[in-house]
Amino acid sequence: MEIFPIIAELGKFGKRTIEVSVFKEDTGREEFSTPNDAIFFTINGQTHATIGRSFLKTKANLHYLADSLLVHIDCTDVETNLREKTFMPSRDRMRENEVSKEIEAVLAEELGRHEGLRQLNKKRREEQISRNPEDTRFLEGIISKLIKKNRSILGYLGTDGNIKDDSDIGDLVAKEYAGKWMPTYLKVRGQQIKQIAINSYARITFETDAPNDYFSRESEKGSFIIYPDLMKSYHIWNGRITAKLFPSRKAKVGDIKDVIAMLTRHNFEPLVVEFRIKYVEPKDSGSKIKLPYLPSLAKIKKYQLPQPVLVYKEKKEGCRTWAEIKKDDGSSWCGEDIAKVVPSGDSKGVDIFINMDADVFHDFLNRQHLTKKKQEFIKKSWQSAIFLNSLVIYNDLAKMEKGELLPDVIKSVSKVVLDLMCNDAFLKELEKAED
Repeated sequence: MEIFPIIAELGKFGKRTIEVSVFKEDTGREEFSTPNDAIFFTINGQTHATIGRSFLKTKANLHYLADSLLVHIDCTDVETNLREKTFMPSRDRMRENEVSKEIEAVLAEELGRHEGLRQLNKKRREEQISRNPEDTRFLEGIISKLIKKNRSILGYLGTDGNIKDDSDIGDLVAKEYAGKWMPTYLKVRGQQIKQIAINSYARITFETDAPNDYFSRESEKGSFIIYPDLMKSYHIWNGRITAKLFPSRKAKVGDIKDVIAMLTRHNFEPLVVEFRIKYVEPKDSGSKIKLPYLPSLAKIKKYQLPQPVLVYKEKKEGCRTWAEIKKDDGSSWCGEDIAKVVPSGDSKGVDIFINMDADVFHDFLNRQHLTKKKQEFIKKSWQSAIFLNSLVIYNDLAKMEKGELLPDVIKSVSKVVLDLMCNDAFLKELEKAED
């Protein structure tokens, strides 16, 4: 088990330590938590509210890591009146109000932006995704042809933010890092003058040789201080401290202020580094309507398809099995399941799992008298139809924050998709109707 402490200001709850525990992948959820709950708010060791595991998947974008996470926040010293306004008497959840909304917003950002958690999520994804270059090339060919006739498909490949992000979050196999029990240096990364928009914030990164548990260990732990107090959160990971700084209330565009960062050390002088911040023009609120950018066909190659993952009942090379794909309730896939779409953790990219042994697919094949060549054609038709329908439907549902409905919706679509695409008798009837 690894522990990732994040110190953050949770709205009116004030500065809290968000204690994130990551368990080994083969550790069952029932060994450290309840099946559906992942975030626990406690008072004197007793749980007073929880947030479901789906929050980690949909809000923090840590889908591949979510089943191994336990998040704990001690609220013992939160003002009693505020606790009563936030926690339900049933002690199972928070009331829906501005306080809880702000807490959830901070949690989603701090968990989702933590370099260590993102790195582990990416590593788990690489271990679970089976890539088959032949399947990917086939779908790329299908999409390229469709784009020529329907440019709106580009919106689902990245122009609306669903393109894969290759931002650097570290190696998949993290380099061994231990740090020194008592850190020896602290320095700010990058330029010495940091810019902060007066209506936004900036994340400033510092380098040190402190260990990852420096802010949470039992003895001789340290703390990180910014003066003036502009900091809303900070965490350490593999020699880097990331601090979230907000502008002061009196900030004006063009102001340049001196800032001191301090890393405390037990029985030693603190480590200190100075830098400056410059307040700049406010960021665009996004109120202006922006037309979607549709690139020329010559640039289509820059668009990357979501990763298709084919799933079979039994093991096949380059594919996954039913037993390896888990539903939200922890059970494995079966013949009734069709597809699921999972945020990849790379910005807003997704992975699409397709059941190639679905009951409805085999039922269609059994109703036909087909040659092997025709069966292979229908197999490709099923793969491309489920892939495209899942991609489009999930994106539209996600805009309404209902992406979790995709598995049920695609079951309905799957019942007719092959009859519409591959039923010769049906197509002939349509031709007669046109005549």
